[in-house]
Amino acid sequence: MHTFLERLARYHISYHLTEINEFCFVFPSRRACLFFNRQLGQLVEEPIWAPKIITINEFFNEMDATPVSDSISLLFKLHTAYSEVMSSDITIDEFLPLGEMLLSDFNDIDKYMANPKEVFANLAAIKKLEGDFTHLSDEQIEAIQGFWETFDPVRLSEQQESFLAVWDKLYDLYLHYRQSLTGQNEAYDGMVIRRVAEKVRAEKHLPLPYKRVVFAGFNALNESEKVIFHFLNIQNKATFFRDYPQKILQEIPDPSNPKIKVTHEAALFIKSNLQDYPSPSDWEAPFTDETADITISAASNELVQAQVHMIF
Repeated sequence: MHTFLERLARYHISYHLTEINEFCFVFPSRRACLFFNRQLGQLVEEPIWAPKIITINEFFNEMDATPVSDSISLLFKLHTAYSEVMSSDITIDEFLPLGEMLLSDFNDIDKYMANPKEVFANLAAIKKLEGDFTHLSDEQIEAIQGFWETFDPVRLSEQQESFLAVWDKLYDLYLHYRQSLTGQNEAYDGMVIRRVAEKVRAEKHLPLPYKRVVFAGFNALNESEKVIFHFLNIQNKATFFRDYPQKILQEIPDPSNPKIKVTHEAALFIKSNLQDYPSPSDWEAPFTDETADITISAASNELVQAQVHMIF
């Protein structure tokens, strides 16, 4: 059975070899880029100019001049912004776990082009509900204390007030952090991705130095990716290829009610993508009805993983 990347390489060598150097291949991960580049090198029989092969984040970075800083630098700058907004003297060591979580959240909010004010307002409301013990009766509190000796709703309320103050100021922190980075001509991935998507949505234009962009291996798309995919698809500047087994698109009887037909949950995004971003008509789906043999082995640590790997 040929791999998805091998089929993708063969397809473009067969149909686009003379112009492949004008193509840009975009993958979800660096690993896919490396293996696709290897497949091209193995299949091409004569010297050619190689195409551009990059990750989706690198593709967005090419469309915006703002450099993306490394994660360590971003965390230190987020710590500074946090200390200023929260009026806190938290040390960088204490802040790192929280900082990594916040940076990840900021990235997701921007990639999905969500309204940050609404997101953080909802989060603060949820946290307040989760920490509210006022509905408990004395008997219920006594019962909980029987299992958790340190449970003290009064003391917890004081701690929660301090904790909730952080959630209430997350929107201010988000704005202050982005403004600080913009002033230093820096950004995190989500900032750049959102800025490119918003510009394309507003201006209906994307300066593209490639004849065609090939998006391969994408499944669950965020909102920013959808904006770019949709625009380039309409402009006939992009083609789309995806890696999935045909079987997951087939309807099967629902185990709880055989009269109802259902599809595999993994088909949720694939069906939508096939409709919105179809592959070329001359592209064969990479998988047949063959099923792969999968063996699951328990391994308690990396050494055991290596030993199990040697068996196969």
